[in-house]
Amino acid sequence: MYLCVGWLVGKSPRLTRLMQLEGFLAVLAGVYCTLLGFGVVAPAKDPEYTKQWRKKFGTFMKISGPFMILFGFVKLLIGLLK
Repeated sequence: MYLCVGWLVGKSPRLTRLMQLEGFLAVLAGVYCTLLGFGVVAPAKDPEYTKQWRKKFGTFMKISGPFMILFGFVKLLIGLLK
């Protein structure tokens, strides 16, 4: 664990707050991508466009959304450890 966060020693509080903000935004974006991928949220009001969009990008969003959430939590954790 020290190898992952050891380089943060001596960083300014402003940088760690920025990392926390980046992590929070990544978590929000990951949640939104996941919801888009599973069809909970529609990308448009037009049902035909939504169907085509989900066919084209749905699988990618289902896979990348949880990874974005994980990445965001890691950024939050690194920012909080400082």
